[in-house]
Amino acid sequence: MQKLLDIHECAALLHISKHKLYRLTAAQQIPTVRIGSKCLFNPESLEKWIKEHSIEPEEEAQNGSECDYQGRT
Repeated sequence: MQKLLDIHECAALLHISKHKLYRLTAAQQIPTVRIGSKCLFNPESLEKWIKEHSIEPEEEAQNGSECDYQGRT
């Protein structure tokens, strides 16, 4: 079994803020392992989740969908 990631490690891996990751977990939009009140993340589940939520360039052009990038720093 792989080491489970804590909220800090997962946010760093995904290059998102901890706040955004907390919102994703609260909305049950990201695979999470809950032990008591602690949220942990399985790297294998995250990899699968990323692949399932990736948009291929040709799909993006056909569907007219774009990533919601707001240019924040």
